[in-house]
Amino acid sequence: DRRRHHWQLDRGYPSRRPVAKVIAYTALALCAIQVCVIYFHAAVGKFAVEEWANGTVLWYWFQDPTFAPAEPLRTLMLGVVGSAAGGAVLAYGSLLIELLLAFALVAGPRYRAVMLVAGALFHLGIAVCFGLWSFSTTMLAALLLYLVRPSRPTAAEIVVPADEALSSFDE
Repeated sequence: DRRRHHWQLDRGYPSRRPVAKVIAYTALALCAIQVCVIYFHAAVGKFAVEEWANGTVLWYWFQDPTFAPAEPLRTLMLGVVGSAAGGAVLAYGSLLIELLLAFALVAGPRYRAVMLVAGALFHLGIAVCFGLWSFSTTMLAALLLYLVRPSRPTAAEIVVPADEALSSFDE
């Protein structure tokens, strides 16, 4: 791969050996399966925890001095999760988003686009509320690998302009 950065179109992709293409797509497929399992396990693993089942888990987390956000966000969030409806909506909403993200493995492009936005907002909320910025950044990168599927370049994208083709002989 002679591109200077990965945002450039890989004009040499069509001529790559089939084994290189299989390895690349297999790696992406394994990443997607792993992220699917992570989200599925994250949701299902919480089903047996009493605080998740009764919707009070976030109230406890916002009480924890290590993870609770700074004021005034802490007071605001304690007001939200301190009510039965607010705590249940945020707790069960988190589980729902994790399950919906797990099912995105077999979803179409529109669903994956919606879930990319939902997952990004979900992890941004975790970063803001609990200060877990490196975790949220890592999960956003995982979501990009998981939900953004590579597409094959069109014939127009593969055609190399003559002046660009001649300049490649200079390298």
